[in-house]
Amino acid sequence: MSSFSQKITAACARFAVAGPPDSLCVPVQPGLPVDPASSCYKHRFRHCVCPLPPSSTSSQLGSRRPRSIIQELSLRLRTVPRQGSQAAMGAAGEEQATRRGHPLLRGVGKRDRYTHGFSASQMAALTALCGAFVPSLPPPGHQNQNCSQKEEFFLASGGEPPVPDEVAELMSRMCLPEALALVRTVLWLLGTRLGSLALCGALCLSWRFPFVRGFTELPVEEREGAMRRWSRQTVLPPLRMFFLVTKVFCLYVFYSMTDEKSENPHWRAIGYSPPTDEAAPEEEDEESLPKKRPLDDGVVETVSETDASLPASLRKKGLTVSDDSARNTCVVECDAVVVGSGCGGGVAAAVLAAAGYKVLVIEKGSYFTSRDYTGLEGPSMAHLYESGGFVSTLSGSALILAGATVGGGSAVNWSACIRNPRRRARGVGR
Repeated sequence: MSSFSQKITAACARFAVAGPPDSLCVPVQPGLPVDPASSCYKHRFRHCVCPLPPSSTSSQLGSRRPRSIIQELSLRLRTVPRQGSQAAMGAAGEEQATRRGHPLLRGVGKRDRYTHGFSASQMAALTALCGAFVPSLPPPGHQNQNCSQKEEFFLASGGEPPVPDEVAELMSRMCLPEALALVRTVLWLLGTRLGSLALCGALCLSWRFPFVRGFTELPVEEREGAMRRWSRQTVLPPLRMFFLVTKVFCLYVFYSMTDEKSENPHWRAIGYSPPTDEAAPEEEDEESLPKKRPLDDGVVETVSETDASLPASLRKKGLTVSDDSARNTCVVECDAVVVGSGCGGGVAAAVLAAAGYKVLVIEKGSYFTSRDYTGLEGPSMAHLYESGGFVSTLSGSALILAGATVGGGSAVNWSACIRNPRRRARGVGR
């Protein structure tokens, strides 16, 4: 295998608008065939015959719809509880009230701006991909009014904002440069008719002028067919890698993203509720909570320090700090420097400190305690795990959930213990 293919394999292995139907929607009689490409533009509901207004491909993909079903469902869940679900929502509200946690681990909701740098054609192709990974489906036992949470979940699509932008943002931050270049190249090709023909084959051919359709113009079923072929691709491994990368990121974002209230509108539909480590006692309030954390006496968080304040903070911890003006650096005098505070570094630092040595532990992650944890997958993976949890072996056969916080793997309960064969254990005993 060439070095470029190895880089691509390693890089990709790291990742393992409209509201619901209403009275304006004209349903199709059951049993009649429905063209997926003629989905209702206003409702994104396939079993209706509402006319499609003349619009661009990007509009048909839902990029300019006034309100996504995710926003609609989130709004309804917060304002108008449905009959029979008030008790469950009340319990969820109580759970949300007791889930304090650190601001970084609560999520930030929708971003004000994105810095992924994907072009409009690349985003249109990515939107079509996300819409095929999580397609909008007719709910079982379809009804026109009073759709349940599960029915609205079926109607939701991965192509609705802000999912595609969140996927692009996450890939731009977590992918290796080689993998990101692969994703950008394939998306650029899928944004053109000739590129779509080269990657999707005869699926892009049409009897109508210009006789070749772009990937974004294909119905969702044909997009799924092309993606299934990519997933089994052996002649062009990078194409299969592209499929795996976009699939992992799309599904991860769709099910883990949260709004300003740290909620995801799809969780209740699938029966999921974020766990809480420990419920706070009823009589406990913010004033009674201990403000001092266990390691505050020895921790200096450089994120909140400046070049002028850092030496003073280090001196307060008992370290001798001198300025090296020639190199424009600070010199810290200590007996040992331990890089990493995980199971290995933490134990080594403790043993050395107990022996009387002055030890400096360097940790790139943030410091969180048990009261900071929220149980929310998205923000917790981003701030507690190395590369957001998207690290794997070179072959991609196993994910490595390495901790990226004070405590390392011990803080996220990641460890591996393999029992040695008896004959090897006996040899060590001798």
